[in-house]
Amino acid sequence: MPITVVSRWTGKKEDVLRNAGRAKPIVLRLGAEDYQVAQITTGREAGQWIIVVRYRDWPSYAQTAQAMARDEEYQRMLAEGLLTTVLQERNMYVGCDV
Repeated sequence: MPITVVSRWTGKKEDVLRNAGRAKPIVLRLGAEDYQVAQITTGREAGQWIIVVRYRDWPSYAQTAQAMARDEEYQRMLAEGLLTTVLQERNMYVGCDV
């Protein structure tokens, strides 16, 4: 069952896209299956950004999360990114077979 993590961020477009562009290859290298960025265009969060990261299953998610916590490049990028963007919310979704 796939695991999807959706993070909602605020920040200037150029900062969000720069930070996401730095994060994407690292997160994919460490084990995520997909990494997408989108801007919210309707509703009360319009103008904010979402980053959607997909993992194959719980073991893949756990392995990647542990690798990100240990990866110096990722940790440096995250610390620098948090100077210009703000994490508003993070949700996890577990896919189901139907």
